[in-house]
Amino acid sequence: MLNSKLEFSKVSIDLKATDEAVLPQFSGSYLRGAFGHSLKKAFCVMSHKNCQICLVKDSCGYFQVFESLDDSKKNSGYLYKPHPYIIHPTWDFEFKKGGILNFQIIIFGDYIKYLPYFIYSFELMGKLGFGAERFKFELENITDFYSEKSIYENKTIISNSITKISIQEYANKFILENQSVFNYNLKFITPARFVQDKKDVQSLTPEILLHSMIRRYKIMNEFYGTFDKEDLNLGNLKLNEENEQEYKSWKRYSNRQKTTLKQCGIIGKYKITVTEKKLVLFLYTMQILSIGKNTTFGLGKILLEPILD
Repeated sequence: MLNSKLEFSKVSIDLKATDEAVLPQFSGSYLRGAFGHSLKKAFCVMSHKNCQICLVKDSCGYFQVFESLDDSKKNSGYLYKPHPYIIHPTWDFEFKKGGILNFQIIIFGDYIKYLPYFIYSFELMGKLGFGAERFKFELENITDFYSEKSIYENKTIISNSITKISIQEYANKFILENQSVFNYNLKFITPARFVQDKKDVQSLTPEILLHSMIRRYKIMNEFYGTFDKEDLNLGNLKLNEENEQEYKSWKRYSNRQKTTLKQCGIIGKYKITVTEKKLVLFLYTMQILSIGKNTTFGLGKILLEPILD
């Protein structure tokens, strides 16, 4: 029922603490920063380290994965491209010696081809350390999230066979036959940040939610898969009630901007009613794509829970 196609792979990474460590409570930001810093070290051969003047940036894996400059779709209204990955962070922040910091990363399109460089980056980011104290970790294991087969063990890549499926195929497995009305709890597992008229949204409306999801679906399929605009004829989404909604704010340090930035978002759950199967499928793709701003470091992760009569 969804005609677009966007493939993805998902891997799970275990880093082992070499000593006791206490890290910031939301790990997505520092994991994303450490990943980018390490990936640039893996790829960059230029002494100036400046991507904007680099002669080989179009063939550089770091530039393609981390920098958002891309004018290939400017005629469609996109000045920047979305990043082709999402980090699903851990909520753990205190680690004893030997404790495991686990996180997952979703990789879209054919960017899984850079997996050996990613693996080297995961190893390097642990060696460089996290947080102000630069707590060190060792790369312990990497597994294919869906097959649960090991990719990396004992400092060796043991498999390049990674599960690759489309978000549309992923969504299909959740649909029940002969179901005409669908009631769900839409849960925000991590804070979801929405912006309207250049202001952060503190309470959702169906229009804000649906617009955000449509934009996310369209831009990701256009850049990293194939897009059919018929997928966006979705019908209506009804938010029946709010339950346990909370607007959270916190601070994170940006290595790129060299300053502390305020972060905020909605967490909790909404009860929703959907009458079109296509819209249900569409909603389930958001479990992979996430919703709202700053999805690359883990914001806007959702879970749909059917409400059974």
